[in-house]
Amino acid sequence: MNNSVTLYEMTEHSKSEREFSVDDDSDLADILAGNQHFVNDSELFMKTPSCLGVTYGNKQLKAHYYVGVDWLEKEKSAVVVSPKISGVDMVQLFWQALQVGSENEALYFSKCYGIRFNELQIPLADESEVTRCLTPLLIFHFISLLDRVQHHGLKRGYVRREENLKGKAKGRILFQKHLKSNVFNKREDRLYCGYNEYTVDIPENRLLKKALFYSESMLNRITSLKKEGQAETTGEVRGKINQLKQLLLSVSDEVNPGKVRITSANKLYPAYKEAVSVAKMVLRQYDYTYQNSQKQGVNTVPFWIDMPRLYELYVYRRLSEKYKNQVLFQVEGYGSGKCKTAVDFVLKEEKQILDAKYKPRYAGSQSGILPDIREICGYARDKKILRTMGIEDDNTNVKCIIVYPAGSETEADLKDNDNVSDNENVSPINSLKDMEEKPVKGFINFYKMRIDLPSVKKPDPNGINPRERNGRATDVRVLNGSDS
Repeated sequence: MNNSVTLYEMTEHSKSEREFSVDDDSDLADILAGNQHFVNDSELFMKTPSCLGVTYGNKQLKAHYYVGVDWLEKEKSAVVVSPKISGVDMVQLFWQALQVGSENEALYFSKCYGIRFNELQIPLADESEVTRCLTPLLIFHFISLLDRVQHHGLKRGYVRREENLKGKAKGRILFQKHLKSNVFNKREDRLYCGYNEYTVDIPENRLLKKALFYSESMLNRITSLKKEGQAETTGEVRGKINQLKQLLLSVSDEVNPGKVRITSANKLYPAYKEAVSVAKMVLRQYDYTYQNSQKQGVNTVPFWIDMPRLYELYVYRRLSEKYKNQVLFQVEGYGSGKCKTAVDFVLKEEKQILDAKYKPRYAGSQSGILPDIREICGYARDKKILRTMGIEDDNTNVKCIIVYPAGSETEADLKDNDNVSDNENVSPINSLKDMEEKPVKGFINFYKMRIDLPSVKKPDPNGINPRERNGRATDVRVLNGSDS
């Protein structure tokens, strides 16, 4: 790819500062128009996005809840979307979100991101926080899945072996090889046999071992993980890797990944299917990182991260620390198919319904909160959800809580908010305590609760770009693409 690529950089829910033009009859115009329905329709919103779910209007691009890097027009223009909460520690966020309870919650993480390895790489002038998080994301996900494989034990299977045995026979004698190796050489004490061995040294486990060593190699090369705050998380991951090496001691790493099929779901080994799939992605990412180390600049494959879903898993982890096993995740309600309801969290003993909303503005305002209140009120009237909490009386007034993060943008929200009455029951940002409930004005038994995302230590304001400090939309750059 030797042509120039125009790169549009934004943060979530921001607009491109410079104009963007698109031919009304082009495929891109159809995609961006379709994204308008995609981000507004809850049934479509949680599916794989095109162009990071970016929409178009008034000659401007607008980002929504997805972060990552993707093509707008292949080999012509691309878009980079960073988190709207500046300073969020994506590394710790991934690892904490993966420390969840059962297999169902663990596999939910796979829906939080997607990588398009089969598409052309996108050239970047330099790395950003969002591009630096792709490799740790894959490594952490794979390590967490392999850790779950360890809890159930390694899968065993039959592997075909051929061996020149001394003084015994096993399986079938392979006469052609026996004649060549033994009879013609007058080695009468040996038999060349072929047999099936029931062992852990199967192709799937070999692939997992190879991906484990590649994960360790990539982790050691990521210098950004050595800084304060992330070093502790990385150390914990390295401890897991050393533990998992012992699990795979009797397994070889000689394997052709292309010949390892994706294993089918198995109740005895629930994490295997996902672990094999992610292991293949780790191997491909290893190839890309090696290729990039040989080139100038940075190339990345298109990828997306669903921040609301990631925030849900992080909240689940935090709630589980406080309420232990009484937290139920993604509790289904009445209906079926597209009409089925599901609430993020239910506290069974506390008789509470909680819904995670990735909306930092709720720290200083109730602006735009009514649709979320209506949604959660619907959950509180769902008989199936009420029965999950052991509530038989349909007239019970259930406590409802909106769980939101706080970020640097909330200070601006407070200053720009014209509806002063909305803020009367909200304390100043600096005095808000994590996981402290605040009543929502005008509604009975309705509360807001802040659970902050992990953050990195802020650098010296004099040594960073103002764009990075305020988290606003960035400029457009034209980059020279390199061969990929």
